[in-house]
Amino acid sequence: MQGLARWTWRSGALAKKWQPGFTWCAELKPAGYPARWLASRHGIPYGVIVYGTELLLIDAKIRRSRFKRRTAAGILGKAAVVVASSRWTADLARDVLGTLDRLARELGVGETVRFLGAVPDTELPALYNAADLYVGASRRVELLAEGFGISLVEASACGLAVVGGRSGGVPDAVRDGETGVLVDPDDPAAVAAGINELLANPERRRQLGAAGREAVESFYNWDRVVRELVQIDRRYRSTR
Repeated sequence: MQGLARWTWRSGALAKKWQPGFTWCAELKPAGYPARWLASRHGIPYGVIVYGTELLLIDAKIRRSRFKRRTAAGILGKAAVVVASSRWTADLARDVLGTLDRLARELGVGETVRFLGAVPDTELPALYNAADLYVGASRRVELLAEGFGISLVEASACGLAVVGGRSGGVPDAVRDGETGVLVDPDDPAAVAAGINELLANPERRRQLGAAGREAVESFYNWDRVVRELVQIDRRYRSTR
């Protein structure tokens, strides 16, 4: 996950420097993740070269996993062009794309909310890249509360706009109106309004996501944390 995050960050830095008009992925995964992110955040179209085996694996996974369907549709389905190494591979790619389209229509993807439960760290980058928005409307329940909201910062690191609950330490993780919006987590109507507002405004989501990424790079990072801890250490270290 850390390597993929660095790769995505590096891709973004190169895109800003060279302003490419197109991106090629020599393989579907993991190259498709940063390419999809560049397309979503910077409007850079991309193409994917496929060889066959990865399509067989994807075909099997999307038939049994909604999460895999979403990530595959987010990467393969959003590519401007798919180039195959053979006619057999090209036919297989068409079959996979057709399956994704059919399953999306049958399941009404985009019309329902799906709770995935615990997601392995290795799958988080794909989940973030496939999402339009991250919602962390946590609230205090008796003696349980969100002390900060690291998942909200992780979403910001991936360039996603976030909706956070104004509870506990979440306001320190979400800069209201800058990297996301804060809502009353105890008011379902307020949470829904915050989500719908951003879903209806792609440009606003892009602005908040870009600001969130910048905030992570400039403030929510280990270099800053270590620097401040060292300063505190020096201040209070015993001289005996």
